[in-house]
Amino acid sequence: MVVGDKYLYLRKRHVYDFEQMNIKEQVSTALKRFNLQTNQWKKWIEIKLTEKTYAKVMKTMKFGKEAVEEIENRTDQEVKSYTDNRFPIMNLWIFYNILTWYITHRAVSLNHRVEMERRLRSAMRHFKRAKL
Repeated sequence: MVVGDKYLYLRKRHVYDFEQMNIKEQVSTALKRFNLQTNQWKKWIEIKLTEKTYAKVMKTMKFGKEAVEEIENRTDQEVKSYTDNRFPIMNLWIFYNILTWYITHRAVSLNHRVEMERRLRSAMRHFKRAKL
């Protein structure tokens, strides 16, 4: 799962000596971080995706032509209405889910997926600038 902020960043195998870990503290900390992230996701439901935010995110993601087409097709499945100039009416949460769907289901390799997740974390700075 891709989240917007780096709460816990590991660059090694996830293998630990459980005797040396404070599991209760680790779980408590992880749940607090997840709660903060879910609060952010709830705010995204209230924020309408603008053409400006869409363009900035898509530029940051550096999708190829086929990827853009797949994302647009998925968008057509997810949204019910469009503006007069055919821009889909959706909130940031729906847009985020479409992007993560593409990354998790359409990336051509694990390395590509990891790179796309990195780009998405970077692109999400545009979400923070979006307003209600």
